[in-house]
Amino acid sequence: MEPLPNNAQDVARCSLCETAALLFCEVCDINLCKKCADDHLFDASKVHSVVSLKQHCTTENYPKCGEHVTKPCELHCEQCDVPICVKCVTQRHSGHRIVDFSENLQEKKDTDGERLSEQTDSLSSSSSSSTEDVYTNPFLQEAAEFFHPNRSSLDTYTVVAAIDTSKVIAAIDTSKVTAVIDTGHIHLNIVACLNDENIWTCGNDKMIRLYNLQGEQVNSVKTKSGNRPEDIAVDLGGDLIYIDYSDRTVNIVQNTLTDCTFIRLQGWSPRSVCSTVSGDLLVIMDSDDEKTKMVRYSGSTEKQQIQFNDKGQSLFSSGGILCCCENQNLDICVSDCDAYLVVVVNQGGKLRFMYTGSPSTTKQSFSPRGITGDGQSQILIADFNNNCIHILDQDGQFLRYIDNCGLQGPWGLCVDTRDNLFVAECYTCKVKKIQYRS
Repeated sequence: MEPLPNNAQDVARCSLCETAALLFCEVCDINLCKKCADDHLFDASKVHSVVSLKQHCTTENYPKCGEHVTKPCELHCEQCDVPICVKCVTQRHSGHRIVDFSENLQEKKDTDGERLSEQTDSLSSSSSSSTEDVYTNPFLQEAAEFFHPNRSSLDTYTVVAAIDTSKVIAAIDTSKVTAVIDTGHIHLNIVACLNDENIWTCGNDKMIRLYNLQGEQVNSVKTKSGNRPEDIAVDLGGDLIYIDYSDRTVNIVQNTLTDCTFIRLQGWSPRSVCSTVSGDLLVIMDSDDEKTKMVRYSGSTEKQQIQFNDKGQSLFSSGGILCCCENQNLDICVSDCDAYLVVVVNQGGKLRFMYTGSPSTTKQSFSPRGITGDGQSQILIADFNNNCIHILDQDGQFLRYIDNCGLQGPWGLCVDTRDNLFVAECYTCKVKKIQYRS
């Protein structure tokens, strides 16, 4: 794409190549186009945080919270008449009438005339309840295709904004723990729902245990090799699947009784496994020469490999902690701890988006572990360093945190058919059942 002409009507331009920019790196403080953003994210010299340019510009307009210095004040307490952040609501302002910050400014402008015009002008783009802004500039075609790869090429292009302030009130965390299961594992890592009443768990020992919601152990399975299982899943028939990294095997335990190996890898070791709605298995694996790929199996037959983006660059880091799931919309989601990001590809393996953390800054760097999708195709990600869960919509839009449930080292995640969330805590070796949908 040719550089944009230099005139007052230009959209923002990429700091690296002068083409149209729709992204921004908050670490390097530069605008980026899609092409340069792809290269930028793979620069391992630092941990980058690439967000949409609209998201960056919008969040900068909120004042910073005096109580929680890393949080923007996206809300306003009418009772105290002060701007507040989401965390303030559950502390000093519990039970008060809370409105959107920009809504409060608009109300004051309607009363006080032009006195607040400068403030409201800076927030005008974020006060809309729509999550989409329509552009007719032809230079935005590349950006539109990046955010909406399935959208047909038209003269008008739609770009999803990163923040929808009409949802800020709904973002207040009202999640609650409804059950706690104390397991006997060492460093609990993984949880998988067998059904709505029973969950499989595993950690840094050779046992895989089945618990009911009353905390009673119903069954247990010892790995054939005596090694700890790297990951577990439950297939469509309700059979337990576990992978053995050291033994290079994918194993199935049928009816909780018969343990057998049905995939033995050569030159590769399995890292993560999940079952799909079609009955296939997705297995992430590392090679002896430090490559990483995902393979789709139908039974023991290989059907598909997912390894590279359109530029031939590896989608996944090698040798680290990787977790995967298939979302309800058939996207494949992979949390890559060593790369500090989540990679989402479509069913065909084409990169849809990467997520490197939420719009509001957390105390520690984003450290993704377990990942799962719910019945609304929302993506839930365990953030180990920040003891919280990130919730995204199916297009990577950050919705909110689950951060009021006292999580301690959240790792494995799964949801049951009623969209109850189960979180495996590494530090306490407990599983918490969380009701997060109102």
